[in-house]
Parts: sequence; structure tokens; C-alpha cells
Amino acid sequence: MRLIFAAGAAALLLGAALPAGAKAPSSRSAPSPTTAAPTVAVPAGLPASLGILPFRMNYHVLRNGWHLGNAVFELQRDDGIWHFHSRAKASGLASLFVHSTFSESSRFRVHDGILRPLSYTYKDSGNAGHDEHLSFDWPRGVATDTKGDKTHAFRIVPGMLDRLTAQLELSRELESGVPLAKTFVVINGGKVKRFRLKRHGKDEIGTPAGSFHTERVARHDPKSGRVTTFWLAPKYDWLPVKIEQREPGKATITFVLSKFRWLK
Repeated sequence: MRLIFAAGAAALLLGAALPAGAKAPSSRSAPSPTTAAPTVAVPAGLPASLGILPFRMNYHVLRNGWHLGNAVFELQRDDGIWHFHSRAKASGLASLFVHSTFSESSRFRVHDGILRPLSYTYKDSGNAGHDEHLSFDWPRGVATDTKGDKTHAFRIVPGMLDRLTAQLELSRELESGVPLAKTFVVINGGKVKRFRLKRHGKDEIGTPAGSFHTERVARHDPKSGRVTTFWLAPKYDWLPVKIEQREPGKATITFVLSKFRWLK
């Protein structure tokens, strides 16, 4: 979910580009991976398997309480490889102004209880210049990020994630009962970024898909004042039934669950 660790799928529905500072460094060919990855503290006690069942979740996307569009997130497994996809598109009046479809896809394995992303792809059907592809070569310890003709390489370490697998890592840590990782390390738009999340109590949340007992987890960005809050449902593998992003002077973007089902 791009909303979690980047600009947000809802912001992209409004035609926004990648966040400021998220452009990859210019290079015609993949540079040597001289960018060292930060040390990642992988929580002990995570299950050997993913610990989350395949699912499909549909969301209404709201801007200041007004319906902007819809998004769907789907997790599936095929021959030992997990696939996590998202797709967002404007609807109603918003579709008259925003014609693009925004999609993300992540392929990954679980190795010794640790998520290992294999590849991540972001596509904007209305602007190929925003497309991005990230590949992880774990035997060589190198991740390569490509956006247009710009490529950057990183040294990777266990625990490093892409934007979609970061959401699953949050849910599986809560499901396993281990303390949240002090830092989530994510490759985002040609940079290695660190994110901290904290638990903030329990709430009963009403959605079009029903009412849920949830745990509230939030990320605070001291530079921008942006607060991204997740309401995660223990009954549903700690997946988010509501996500909200607030930032001073900007619109409030909300994802609220409209439909949920487990997949075979």
C-alpha cells in the first residue's frame, strides 16, 4: 500500500507524482551497489511461514470524507512464491478528472521466518514516466531500482522490504505477538528509508464491511507533520480495516474497508 510508506494511492488518484525527494538518482546503467544498507533488527519469534492467509480486501478511498475512488488489495500464493497486488482507480465525479489506474505488485518468499522480496512494480496507466521496478538479488545481496532510464543499486540485508511487503510485515509482527521492529527499512523511489511505527491503543471501528475490534498503530513524520494511522483487526490476521493520512494544510486521505474475503 503506497499510502503507508510513500505518497498514498489516494493521492495518486488525484494525479500527484511521487513524493518530493523520491526520484531515483540518474544513471544510464546500474551502478555498483556502494550504497550500504542500514542495519536491520529482525524481530525474533516470527513464524517460519507467512502467518497470513490469502485474501482480497476492497476499500473505499475518501478525500476529506468525500468518495474519491476504490482500491483492491489481493494476496495469493503460487508454487511457493507469494504475490501481493493492489489496484486503485477513481470513480464517480472524480473519474471525469483522473483517468489513470494505479497498480502495485510485489513477489516474495518467506525464508527462515523473514520476508524476502523478489520484485516490486508500480505502474501508472496515464504516465509511464512514473512507472518503477525494483528487483532483489539475494544471493548477490543487491537490490536494483529502475524508474525510466534512471537506475540505482543497494546492498541488501535481511529484513529489507519494498512498500507492499512492509504492510504485511507490520501485520505478521502483530499477529505473532513480537514487539514491533524499532525501524522498518524500505526501498522507496530510489532511496533506502527508515520508518517507525507505534501502537496507540484499541478502537471499535465501523466500516461498510462491518464493525471490527482493532489495534491503532501510527507513524509520525516530524518533518512534515504527517500522521498515518492504521486500524488493524486481530480477527483478520491484523490486516488494516481503515487507514488514514493527515497532514497540516493538506487533504485527509482515508481508506475504509468495503468488502473482505479469504481466498483458497
